[in-house]
Amino acid sequence: METKNITVRIPSNIAEWLDGRDNSYNGAIVDALEKAMFIESYSMDEIKGKLTEQEWKYLADSLNGTLAIGSFRYSSSVLAAGVEDSDRLDGLGSKWGVDVKVLTEKILALTAAQIDAIYTRVEDFWNNPMKDLNVWAKY
Repeated sequence: METKNITVRIPSNIAEWLDGRDNSYNGAIVDALEKAMFIESYSMDEIKGKLTEQEWKYLADSLNGTLAIGSFRYSSSVLAAGVEDSDRLDGLGSKWGVDVKVLTEKILALTAAQIDAIYTRVEDFWNNPMKDLNVWAKY
């Protein structure tokens, strides 16, 4: 496998966590990144078909400009609360023809990795202005 040398600066608490692994920093970083890559890929596959096209459009609209960081990014209850707020404050349920109660129940049933996958998909949509919302929402 071809490799590439890079320089990485990491917070000391992560360095300590890596130091507790059974291999070098390099090996521990590669292992952690490989796990993250697989978890993201599997989670993307797991969320396929769990939401309707209209629910994906709702989420794209609701999360436009949202910065989900830290533990908030993995919390189903935080995402569900945001979905409810978007309906209450912006009327997105009516706009997109979405039953917000059903959508929040679906969200609350998801794992942390699946919640991250939703944020990742929506961020990818907004970071690629050439994507067609109607095509993107068919997932």
